[in-house]
Amino acid sequence: MQHNKPLQITRLALSCSLAAILAMNQPAQASGFAVPELNIAGLALSNALVANPDLQAAISYNPAAMSFHEGSSIAIGTLLVIPDLSVDTGSGSVDSDANDTVAIPSLTAHMKLTHAWSIGLSVNAPFGLETEWPAGTFDSQYPPGSTIPTQSKLEIVAFSPSVAYKVNENTSLSGGVDYYWMREVIFNGDINNPLGPNPEANLEGDGRGVGFNLGLMVDQGDWSFGGSYHSEANIPIDGTVDLPAGALPSFVTNNVHAELKLPWRLQLGVRNQTTDKLAIEFDFTRTGWSSFDK
Repeated sequence: MQHNKPLQITRLALSCSLAAILAMNQPAQASGFAVPELNIAGLALSNALVANPDLQAAISYNPAAMSFHEGSSIAIGTLLVIPDLSVDTGSGSVDSDANDTVAIPSLTAHMKLTHAWSIGLSVNAPFGLETEWPAGTFDSQYPPGSTIPTQSKLEIVAFSPSVAYKVNENTSLSGGVDYYWMREVIFNGDINNPLGPNPEANLEGDGRGVGFNLGLMVDQGDWSFGGSYHSEANIPIDGTVDLPAGALPSFVTNNVHAELKLPWRLQLGVRNQTTDKLAIEFDFTRTGWSSFDK
């Protein structure tokens, strides 16, 4: 679909895809927190796009790919995630009640400014998590007076504007900003009370944080190489906590402040155009989960 406008839309993809995420049998596994599928093409190609100079969807994985695309383009899509979460409590497996379908937005856009310079924008949700456990799931595993988790939710949207510079006909570099909008944080729990009903302790809030990203793309004909790095990002969170009546002195407010550190991400790839109809790409991905241990 093309229009005679300053920003010519060369491709508008309204797509809907389906993914089933199977979590590990522990409620706080890192694999349930990361959402590596950044767009529809990434889902179809197992996220092996960091060294791909041909597909416009690769811009979400490596903004340096912008330099190898002419004109301007925009692609919009939605990933539908059906979570299947469970936990092994030692006395049996318990399914999470938060197994509803979740829609994850994705947007990839770029504009060629000159032969050497391009700008782009990616919008996606690289991190997110939601669990909700039935009452009594963990009662036997927490000592009296401690908080038993009942519901957790992290809803994060990343806006990543970037700029790419084509060093020569084969090499491109990119840099940009990762702006994380934490739309909602929920950490609810019950205070373990062996003498009666468990009172609730509910915490919710939101926040925003900033990181940066770097990219490299080298296209040597049948062979191409790519790398992408996203830095850590600290997200200050402001919210409120609701505790049982009388739990706080009258002069203490229920306002709370916390900080969530998102881990860095590194992706390296090599791609070979084996035939006219077949290309093979191998990618290596590393996430700095050591910065997110609590």
